[in-house]
Amino acid sequence: MKHLFLFGLMAAALGVSHAQTAAKPTYVALSLGVAHSDALDSLKSSDGLFDTRTTPVAYRLSVGRRWGPLWSTELSFTDWGKASFNAVPATGTDARGSVSAMGWTGWSVWRGQTELDLTWVTRIGLSFNQSHGVSRQTGFQDIDHKWSTWTPIYGLGLEYALPEDLRLAFTADITKIDVATSRPYIKFYALSLSKSF
Repeated sequence: MKHLFLFGLMAAALGVSHAQTAAKPTYVALSLGVAHSDALDSLKSSDGLFDTRTTPVAYRLSVGRRWGPLWSTELSFTDWGKASFNAVPATGTDARGSVSAMGWTGWSVWRGQTELDLTWVTRIGLSFNQSHGVSRQTGFQDIDHKWSTWTPIYGLGLEYALPEDLRLAFTADITKIDVATSRPYIKFYALSLSKSF
């Protein structure tokens, strides 16, 4: 009986070891969605003089490593797209411009299981963000500026495991960018597909 008990312990240990070995800790992810910033909100409230488009298409590329079932780290590049504005034709001016932004981020990611086969995801990171503002109007000198800043970034999400080591997730995160003398928030809502290796 004692030998059977020891054999059972060895088999269990081997099973755990095999599961840990079989787990694929490295993964890559592609996120597609929309970004929204209040960088142009002051123009939207300028007595209707400007038309603005402040919800551009955005994407993120990430590579990560799981250090256990609950914690992983990631590096990512995000292109939040471009928000643009144009003067309303009735104003008789051709003023137009845009603000674009991108960021490089290091993440710490925590996961936890729910009762619906979903995994909740909490993310916190430090992001180096760059923004680029351009404004043009006939008769005036063009404005072309770039700004950069280090800033925290926070995110939440829900993740669902698929076959073939794939995971589908809905994510949302928020950070800040520098635009002239202001630091507007920028939010990113996305669907993400990741693959483990």
